[in-house]
Amino acid sequence: MTELEQLLKIYRTYLICPLPLSKERFEQRGFNQVSGCLELTRVSFTPLLKRKELSPQSEKTRTERLLMEQPFLLAVTSEKIRNQKVLLVDDVYTTGRTLFHGAELLYKNGAKTVKSLTFAR
Repeated sequence: MTELEQLLKIYRTYLICPLPLSKERFEQRGFNQVSGCLELTRVSFTPLLKRKELSPQSEKTRTERLLMEQPFLLAVTSEKIRNQKVLLVDDVYTTGRTLFHGAELLYKNGAKTVKSLTFAR
């Protein structure tokens, strides 16, 4: 069992949500590495969020990242997340704003608890 599989066992009662890539980044890579890793674990996950079309974060300074607007929209109805525990999964933690915005939107739409897991910092 991989370390990721062991970690995800702790969150088996959570809705597991990979943070979505921008359309541009997805087109460059051809895949979402977080979703790919989750697929390898055979753990059920649900894309609860989708990205608005904004410029990629990698092109922004730290200050610009901290000041950026909400980059996400719900990809599901709010009933799907109301009173649910959600685990957001992302590849890299830089400033924390991506996770902040994802959690903020989920809480505004009724999530009971939002936690996060990132692969690297």
